[in-house]
Amino acid sequence: MHTDPYHIFNLKAGFRTSLYRRLSLQVSGGINNAGNSTYASSVLINATGFGNTEPRFYYPGLPRNYYAGVRLRYML
Repeated sequence: MHTDPYHIFNLKAGFRTSLYRRLSLQVSGGINNAGNSTYASSVLINATGFGNTEPRFYYPGLPRNYYAGVRLRYML
């Protein structure tokens, strides 16, 4: 079994600041697979099927996706 070479490029950025003496805020976001590459996340040799289905040998990777997060922290 053979798969072509590929490159995955992920981006992540964040910002953190102190709002008050004991309160801080962190905001972050990013992009996974920024180039939207088609790739094999897993190539299985001698794979077995689930239930009565035929085995899958190629598991395609995730397309481009985005994420974001906010964290508000209070320190005692």
